[in-house]
Amino acid sequence: MTEQVYLRTLSKYIPDARTRREVMQEYEDHMEDSIADLMKAGMSREKAEEETLRQMGDPVIAGKEMGQVYTSILDLRMLRFFLGMGAGLCVFYAMLAGLQYCTTGSAEWGEFDMNDMRERAMFAMCTGMGILLMALGFLWSVVEKWRDYDLFYAWGKYWNGGGVTNSAVICLMGIGMIGIPFGLKPVAILVLVLAFTQFLQRAGIEWYRNRRKTKLLWEIGFAETAVFPYQGKGRIHGKRMNIITEGQDRFPAGWPFLVISMEGMTPVVQRLDPGDAEIFANPAVYRELERRYREGMKPERDLPKEKSAYWYLAGRILLLFLAAAAFWSILYVIIWFAQ
Repeated sequence: MTEQVYLRTLSKYIPDARTRREVMQEYEDHMEDSIADLMKAGMSREKAEEETLRQMGDPVIAGKEMGQVYTSILDLRMLRFFLGMGAGLCVFYAMLAGLQYCTTGSAEWGEFDMNDMRERAMFAMCTGMGILLMALGFLWSVVEKWRDYDLFYAWGKYWNGGGVTNSAVICLMGIGMIGIPFGLKPVAILVLVLAFTQFLQRAGIEWYRNRRKTKLLWEIGFAETAVFPYQGKGRIHGKRMNIITEGQDRFPAGWPFLVISMEGMTPVVQRLDPGDAEIFANPAVYRELERRYREGMKPERDLPKEKSAYWYLAGRILLLFLAAAAFWSILYVIIWFAQ
């Protein structure tokens, strides 16, 4: 085992990229100091490295211990944000209830006359839109966590667009709609239930992501299609999966790559040239590379032309249009049944 292999094996169990780099740098500095001291004592570089690695112990055990210290699956930022915004919503409805009591002498809320068609339609619209928005926010929370978005983020990364959104805001909009016919108490209950349900949902997704990082980090695979910074297909451990490159790197199908990090659940890969040390250190990968060369691996000039980012913008606009059409269709059906 070499120093590089030791560091990569250890760091596989540390999911946070920044912490992983810091730990690897600290271990590398310590190992270099130890190797230098042993070489001063008369050892060769190779023997000094072997002795240092022996003294460092099993990298898997050390990595798991470091992972337990630095790993957390709890998304406390989102929980605090959800509860804070939810508390503000509850205060708003409490103020409305107090205002109603001062003006009418009654704090009863949501007294809809179900015999009146307009009030019945309003009740159905508020309830239906509230349920739809809560469901949409909860499902969008899965997408956010799956892609590892920050608490606040901009979408439209590769076509210079922009827009800030957050699943908690969508859920709270739905809870606010529910509050119109039902009042303060259901709002407070829904805020607590949705906040902690979302908290558990996101913790489960983070736990799965950490397992996936441990399995895929520093592994070598082969590109099944041309790989760009935003799309590509590769095969790792015999499984075909989505991959992307870092920065502006790109390479054609058939080329070997090294997984260097994760973006959400998608491996971020770095192209390996046939002469890289990682290829020769892995006999199975080296044999696979030889087989692909015999079958005629695509050269660099066969890299397909990158698709225009405007096609992705057009696709997103179409999806938004279809989502809006579906939403208003469902709302129309709810009002029609209410009548």
